[in-house]
Amino acid sequence: MTRRSALLGFALFLVATLATSWLWGATLYGVNNATGALVLITIDTATGAATTVGPLTHRYTATAFAPDGTLYAASDSSDQLVILDPATGAVVTEFPSWGLGHNIDGLAVRPTDSVVFAINPFTNNLYTVNTTTGALTIVGSPSAVLAQIYGLAFNLDGSVLYGISYVDGCLYTLDQTTAVVTVVGCGPADGPTGLARDPVTGTLYAANYLPASNSYELAIVSEVDGSRTTVGPITGFGGVSGLSFDQEVPVELMQLTVE
Repeated sequence: MTRRSALLGFALFLVATLATSWLWGATLYGVNNATGALVLITIDTATGAATTVGPLTHRYTATAFAPDGTLYAASDSSDQLVILDPATGAVVTEFPSWGLGHNIDGLAVRPTDSVVFAINPFTNNLYTVNTTTGALTIVGSPSAVLAQIYGLAFNLDGSVLYGISYVDGCLYTLDQTTAVVTVVGCGPADGPTGLARDPVTGTLYAANYLPASNSYELAIVSEVDGSRTTVGPITGFGGVSGLSFDQEVPVELMQLTVE
């Protein structure tokens, strides 16, 4: 084996190792809002098992990671945007109150330009969020009959914004400039309470509330017909919502070549 081929083999091994290590590092986060147990959690996408990260000082109903690793969260108890430390759940930055008097139950960050979108499930208003001031700017109202979207998520290139309804269990697309909605399809009306896309596999996940058992489960959502396939129960937590993944694909790794 020549020195050049040995170096090439080592370089390829290093790239594969870094890529594999990164692939394992994409973590699904959520919040638990049960009374007396306000905590930031991580959720295993293979089983649905959840683990506590740390306590939360407010009731948060939505979270979203920016490409730079910033974790945004929307509080319905304090009616404001905050930035959380994903390692502990501690508040890093608090923005002024929105004064809405209603929840923001869906947040999503467009991956191409880091614009933050938010939705109010009671007024059905879609907003963009100023990440310097925390202020909301209305994009539009999807529909007076479209009730309670509890999660937002983009596709991988940011061209499509999805929302999922707590009431009818349907998956929708929302126009990012007008908020006009189009139904993709409907799963069971179990009560989806969060939506997030895995930045590695592209898989769309939802948290479901199951009224019959008063419990929650993790499910995979089909972008073809809106159906949901159960991954597993989210045990030990009684108010799961605000799903988001913590990583975007590192451009440097995707562009790495060996000369």
